[in-house]
Amino acid sequence: MNVVPFRLLLLTSLICLGCGGTQSVPRAAVRGEVTWNGEPVETGVVLFVPEANTPDSATSPVPAKIAQGRFELTEEEGPPVGTHRIEIRASRKTGKRTPEPTPAMKRFDPTLTSVEIVQQYLPPRFNDNSTLSKVVEPGENVFQFDLTAK
Repeated sequence: MNVVPFRLLLLTSLICLGCGGTQSVPRAAVRGEVTWNGEPVETGVVLFVPEANTPDSATSPVPAKIAQGRFELTEEEGPPVGTHRIEIRASRKTGKRTPEPTPAMKRFDPTLTSVEIVQQYLPPRFNDNSTLSKVVEPGENVFQFDLTAK
């Protein structure tokens, strides 16, 4: 056995072990309610997008599923502590179906004959062009989003 490559491998491994380790990003629990024109949003998602002043703002946006107007994430699954741009999306059934599935849909499910069409009904000012912002503090955070068409 050649000793030089083994020593080089061992030295590299030891150096890597001392390089910063794994620092976890401080996260927080979030919960709350989302209404549209005074009615609970039945299904959708609240997306917490870290802003530049959030520790490790390079982390991915964190989605919270909306069900019957409520959302909730534990501290382990919640967003990092800091300021977040908020995007809220909600879809509803249109009562229409696709005439036939696309090739991509067929790859996902070869037995598929058609798909129910859903419509994103919240205006872009609450999602793609959102100016909503919330500060996530350590511990539990409760947010209320009362969205209106006006």
